[in-house]
Amino acid sequence: MDRRSKGPFKDGREKLTVLRDRALFYLLADTGLRVSEACSLKRGHIDFDEFELYVTGKGSKEARIRISPRALERLQEYLEARHGLDELERLSDVFSK
Repeated sequence: MDRRSKGPFKDGREKLTVLRDRALFYLLADTGLRVSEACSLKRGHIDFDEFELYVTGKGSKEARIRISPRALERLQEYLEARHGLDELERLSDVFSK
């Protein structure tokens, strides 16, 4: 998975897609989140200092989930590549189109 993310890329869109897929893969694998939980994750729900995510799961229950350093690193790399694309970054979806 990581080998493909090194490039070369046809364009910035392809790079962003690869970084997004890699971040989502590690997030799901390392946290046990459901796909729907990951897809509804907002940037403001990520605590980079405490290695935690705040998610709303089944039955509208809120939970704090620990995130591994490797998943957090992939997530940061993706979000840095997306920086500036969203008007209200803190409120925008992490894995938006």
